[in-house]
Amino acid sequence: PTIHMSLRQDTSKEDVEKGQDGNSNPHISWKERIHHFTWTWYCVTLGTGGLALLFNRFPYRFDGLNTIGTIVYVANIIFYCGISGALITRFILFPSAFKSSWRHPTEGLFIPTAFLGAV
Repeated sequence: PTIHMSLRQDTSKEDVEKGQDGNSNPHISWKERIHHFTWTWYCVTLGTGGLALLFNRFPYRFDGLNTIGTIVYVANIIFYCGISGALITRFILFPSAFKSSWRHPTEGLFIPTAFLGAV
């Protein structure tokens, strides 16, 4: 059996500009975005850090492998600092968010990733 998938071609510019709830203003302020920034973003640093370690221990070496590993490692440090800065900003702007993030049933489970990403 053949499965035919087609993209919707009748999407208007107005449909694209509307948000998910159908409002005509899909823009969210930076303060609101920071308010929803969570500890789960530290999983990004776990992935890129693991990739940098993989490049360091890869058995089939070539000349540019160390360069690629260094680039991924530096990107990991930048990600970690950016995520830490965003979370610190969240906790400064919304002081109750710190306590509620520790007590949240799923967000609290990702707090250790901040310490694992630092290693």
